[in-house]
Amino acid sequence: MNEDKGKQKVASIFKLTSDIETSTDIKKVLESTILSSKVELTLCEVLGIAKKEFHKVIIDSEKETCG
Repeated sequence: MNEDKGKQKVASIFKLTSDIETSTDIKKVLESTILSSKVELTLCEVLGIAKKEFHKVIIDSEKETCG
């Protein structure tokens, strides 16, 4: 019986180790996904600002040309 308990403890330790490794892998994937999303959002914001500024320059340029 003592041997069975030892085997169960070892099996539990291996299972726990596996679960920790899986959780760590999932955490890395989530961090990467979140970082990619933040970069994408930031890039979209920057491009949106650039587009607005470019639009303003075109309008100002047309006003100068026509006015």
